[in-house]
Amino acid sequence: MVIYPYYGEFEFVPEKDADVLFKSLKPEEGEGIRSHAKIYLKGDVLILRLWAEDLTSFRASLNTWLRLIKICEEVLGT
Repeated sequence: MVIYPYYGEFEFVPEKDADVLFKSLKPEEGEGIRSHAKIYLKGDVLILRLWAEDLTSFRASLNTWLRLIKICEEVLGT
């Protein structure tokens, strides 16, 4: 088991189609080279949990996920 010293939990409230957004992003979660991501749906709230070995990896992972969420919302028209 890998222990990641950097952790963050982020909540997003999409304007609509939270379930579709969740299903679109779910295949992207998992283990990266130096980070790990999990995504959950709690009601209409999308929860993203990130773990990383170092701050650089954490920032890169967060930027990737924010970009993915933005792209999905643009495609959905929210």
